[in-house]
Amino acid sequence: MAICPLDVSNTLDMARHKRIQGKCCLCGYEGLVTFEHVPPQAAFNKSNALRYRGMDYLKASNNSLPWEIHGVRGEIQQGGAGEYTLCERCNNNTGSWYADTYVHFVECAVQSIGNPVVVRSEGREFVNVLFRDVYPLQVIKQVLTMFASVIGPAFSEANPELCRFVLDKERTGLDSRHVGIYCYVLHGTIQRRTGVTACMSLAGGSPKHRILAEFSTIPFGYVLEFEPKGGTGLWDITDFANLFSYDSASTFTWPVPIRENNTMFPGDYRTRDQVRADYLQNKLAELRSTNPH
Repeated sequence: MAICPLDVSNTLDMARHKRIQGKCCLCGYEGLVTFEHVPPQAAFNKSNALRYRGMDYLKASNNSLPWEIHGVRGEIQQGGAGEYTLCERCNNNTGSWYADTYVHFVECAVQSIGNPVVVRSEGREFVNVLFRDVYPLQVIKQVLTMFASVIGPAFSEANPELCRFVLDKERTGLDSRHVGIYCYVLHGTIQRRTGVTACMSLAGGSPKHRILAEFSTIPFGYVLEFEPKGGTGLWDITDFANLFSYDSASTFTWPVPIRENNTMFPGDYRTRDQVRADYLQNKLAELRSTNPH
């Protein structure tokens, strides 16, 4: 399993019961921080993970296709993927408030994916997922907790309102003009975790600059967009924060879009065939530019 995150951490200590010096990504406390599993261990994150850092991958990839990672230095994370990112209080609180609900949320998806009802529309595929007795506000707060760990200390520095939203379990309300949170079913075994990244989208024919963070972990991938531009084609779950209270449960079926992760770049859902075709086209353009005649 390959995870290609941008580096947002200090030194890793594989003894998970220990704490290291750092800055809490939610409350901003500076001191000893604890290891935060992303996602929670019970959400299919107990196995060893082989992680590749983005810069190491780019240096070693040369002319390889993105999933050809031979010779790239990886790092084994024993007992599940994560980082030292949260102070003990934030780790304990968010874990007790949101983790179990999030585990149930993903278990609903795994059950549906195991017996999938695949819907095809406009060249895209979706899985109809039955979410039974889920707590949407708790789910979205766990998703933001995970984004805090993926992004690093800059999350608390740049997003105090999001941090207050997460750290007050009863608090509701996110302004969809300023932040969008999106979800998809992950197809394949490559997982990516990227901090805040500036991207350019050409969807719809006109360039749109997007500010995204993304992480994917079976069964779901998530995108956090600042000043959202719309048109992601993903499941917009932002209103989980606006339509439900902490104790509000809901049962519903939703067509969740299926997307592939074959590169380390956020927002890139090309299939392997599409990546190969683009790779060959770029190589052909390079040859023509060096040998114009």
